Amino acid sequence: MSGRKRAGYAAVLCAVALCSALLFYLCWRYDNKYTLPAHPAGQGITVLDMERYRAEPFFYPIQGWELYQNRLLAPAMLAGGAHTPDRHVYLGQYGGFDLGDPGASVGGTGTYRMTVFTDGIDREYALELTEIFTAWRLWVNGELFQCVGMEPPVGEVPQPGGAMVTFRARDTVEIVVEVEDRGGFYGGMVYPPGFGSPEAVARIQQGRLLIHGAACAVALLLGLLCLFIGGTMGSARARPLAVGGSAQPYMGLFLLCVCFCLCIAYPIYQALGLRSGWLTALEQFCYYGMYLVIVWLQGRLCGLRGRWCLPLYVAGAAVCLGAWLPVQALVTKAGGLFLYSRLLTGYIWLVAAWLLVTSAWAVWRGRRYSKPLLAGFIIFAAALVSDRLRTLHEPILLGWNVEIAGFFLILVIAGILWWETARVHRESIRLQEQKRLDDVQLAARREHAALQQDYLAHTRKQLHETRNHMMLLRHYSSLGESGKAREYLDRLLAEMEHSPATLTGHMLIDAILGVQIGRAGRAGIYVEHELGRIPAEIAIADDDLTAVLMNLLDNAIEGCGRLTGGAARWISLQLWYDAAGLTVECINAAPADTGLATSKADGAAHGFGLQVLRETAERYHGALEITRAPDSFAAVVRLQPDTIAENIQHALL
Repeated sequence: MSGRKRAGYAAVLCAVALCSALLFYLCWRYDNKYTLPAHPAGQGITVLDMERYRAEPFFYPIQGWELYQNRLLAPAMLAGGAHTPDRHVYLGQYGGFDLGDPGASVGGTGTYRMTVFTDGIDREYALELTEIFTAWRLWVNGELFQCVGMEPPVGEVPQPGGAMVTFRARDTVEIVVEVEDRGGFYGGMVYPPGFGSPEAVARIQQGRLLIHGAACAVALLLGLLCLFIGGTMGSARARPLAVGGSAQPYMGLFLLCVCFCLCIAYPIYQALGLRSGWLTALEQFCYYGMYLVIVWLQGRLCGLRGRWCLPLYVAGAAVCLGAWLPVQALVTKAGGLFLYSRLLTGYIWLVAAWLLVTSAWAVWRGRRYSKPLLAGFIIFAAALVSDRLRTLHEPILLGWNVEIAGFFLILVIAGILWWETARVHRESIRLQEQKRLDDVQLAARREHAALQQDYLAHTRKQLHETRNHMMLLRHYSSLGESGKAREYLDRLLAEMEHSPATLTGHMLIDAILGVQIGRAGRAGIYVEHELGRIPAEIAIADDDLTAVLMNLLDNAIEGCGRLTGGAARWISLQLWYDAAGLTVECINAAPADTGLATSKADGAAHGFGLQVLRETAERYHGALEITRAPDSFAAVVRLQPDTIAENIQHALL
């Protein structure tokens, strides 16, 4: 890579890094529950700013929740201040009831309470209860709305569980949530609920569902397409297709797309009313499964040796397995969960560093497609850095930063595989065309050699009989029988026409022209040719010579074949080679309504003859000129080989 190209690529990488940082900053600033404008809150009370609420009837009550640790308290038990909260917390401050104490037990129980003061006008409100792990009971103004995984109190009949509850209130809204954590990775109210008008809450839910559903649909479609292409490429006919010397990892991209879909599908689960511990485990498994699949894809696309990737494969498989293990059976103290969390974070950073380093190594080694991969992994690293710099981030509509980066990686890897598939497909077509031209050359040379051999045999015979011919002619001359001598000479001349003429002096060109002119003659087409002398060696590849002559004469013979009735069928061919290069002019009779399209049955195979001629002419700095007359069709191909010394040499001849 030249210095200018390296500088340009470095500028592109810097632009990608800056754009990624800007994207994740905008996500943190405008799609974050913790940065959304809030109402005054503290000590278990939130006071609605009604002017702001009327302008935007939706917010997240985050600050100032009362927490009654290790106690399950219904609203009636909290009335009159009978119980004092252990502390006031903001939701998301802790991942469980341990409250940051490593010596605390895993799991536990607790009650959260928040009182919202309004302006005293009777309104309808809605509460979006985002995921609460294990079991809970939700009370609003003393009425039990949800009871999941716990028995309802005697006499209480909760509503069916759902992602949103609606209610009417006038002065205050008391929200009480009893939560029981049975030893999961998270416990208690970790994610802030949404509060506002039913229309606003529904709009947020629908927007989130639409965005996540669209992302899942795109990723799943890409995965299915890759699965289909991979199945097609697995046939014996397509086995040579490869990236970096190995089979294309379509199945890996399919698995990455599936992991991504299941990882971001929580809004879909919520809309379908699916609530189960195994869904949480599946989400965690797919989240860390993305890292494992990305590491595998990186190794395949960059051609890394398997032993380099093996430690990360083992670590990734262990992390994915850990998503299905019951935490409470292995860890009894919160400190164990903290350590496990740090190990997961370290694994993620290790994967990110490995991806960046190996991508940079692949770029340095000039591996194909390493440049877009490095740009994609820079986006991935920017997502991780943004998460570390801004810890208070929970998306409202979009996904987490790593999920967004994962979506970009899917697009990058899918683009690489499809581009490679298109490239290999074009190469396959080129090889098929090359094989066809080689077959044509071989057939032409074989036929030309047969004619030459026949000519040599006939010449030997004539030379052997020359003495007899001369004696007979002398006899006719001595008798004065000039008529018999003339008749005998005419018969000898007719027999001499059996010999093939040397048309240009170039063996391949003569072979092709001999075959094609003979083919035209058998089709009843008169061929008039004016052919200059061609050196035995010219700076034009045999394949290109074959492609030009075969396509020109194929099209000419085809054009004559379209004539009906007694119309004259003829071809005029001129060919010469000089200092400017090789020029071939072919004019053929054609019906008046003939366009440029082929009339052959297999149009897909034969309809691109003019395109081949044009591409060949451009490759040799020449041109293709096409002229349509009422009764004829003319094509002129000029090839200018880039060999100045040879051109000068032939100009002096």
